[in-house]
Amino acid sequence: MLWGEERNMNVCVTGATGFLGGYLVSDLISRGSRVSALVRPTSDAAKLERAGVHVVRGSFTDRSALERAMQGVDVVYHLAALTSRTAPSKQDCYQTNVAATDLVAQTVLDLGITRMVFCSTAAVYGVIEDPPVDEQSRTKMDSPYAETKLVAEQRLLDAYRAQGLPVVIARFPGVLGYGSPSFIGLFLAIGAGGFRVIGPGNNHTHISHVKDVVQGLRLCGETAGINGRIYNLASEHPVTVNELVTGIAHELGVTLSSVRLPRFPYQMFHAANCMLYRACGRELPRASKYELFLSDKVMSIARARKELGFNPKISLREGLRDAIAWHRERGEL
Repeated sequence: MLWGEERNMNVCVTGATGFLGGYLVSDLISRGSRVSALVRPTSDAAKLERAGVHVVRGSFTDRSALERAMQGVDVVYHLAALTSRTAPSKQDCYQTNVAATDLVAQTVLDLGITRMVFCSTAAVYGVIEDPPVDEQSRTKMDSPYAETKLVAEQRLLDAYRAQGLPVVIARFPGVLGYGSPSFIGLFLAIGAGGFRVIGPGNNHTHISHVKDVVQGLRLCGETAGINGRIYNLASEHPVTVNELVTGIAHELGVTLSSVRLPRFPYQMFHAANCMLYRACGRELPRASKYELFLSDKVMSIARARKELGFNPKISLREGLRDAIAWHRERGEL
């Protein structure tokens, strides 16, 4: 551990108003940490303030706001990001995922902060050809989100080697749990009836529960001697696509169609999308929606187990139940 068990840490979380950030903040506070958060001026931070979080309003590209939020902290958890889905443009994705991350890293160095944990993504592995992937497997820039996260990773590791930036990088797949927005499209499609799986559905995918990811992130912030390391954080076992969609249908109370769609046309469409993006930075509509059905998306968590003591415990069924309950409460299902 970086600190003795009895010492309460001072931490800063960016992206604290988001799904994962909210769970991380709650976990840290429950363990006695004092938490500050840099929050966009337009974000609702009332829940954070009620929990006792020191909220600093400002942009992630504003150095003075970063310094106010990070002054006197031991660990910075940098979760704030834009995905391909939420970014208005590729330029916006770069501004938040790369430029803002550079500024966070420089502030960590200037303030002498002990550890920076950067949240990356399993999307950097692209379509996985030889599962399971580990932290040294080939990466791919097949979308604005994957590209900008990978560029940010590379810059952070360059700063670690050149300047001693105390950074640890976490990569994780889609995250389930109460409050998760990640799978609403799939929930709606299956809930509407007539949903058809692409291909046989026997390919495997990794999905994590938010509480397991939070455990892994906390360990990335606490464990000594791991600066410059990358860790995959995923569930105990991958599941097949059939198990995933059957689990969703069960929770929604609908019957799945037994008719399957041929995989080959979607594989060609996805391959064309990857070539188009690499050539000119543009994407075909809906191409990313089919990736779940086209390959095994399995990650090795052996390094995280060995070096962090990471121990994921929560089942797919519990994650689906929690996420679907949340969407139902919001009237979305």
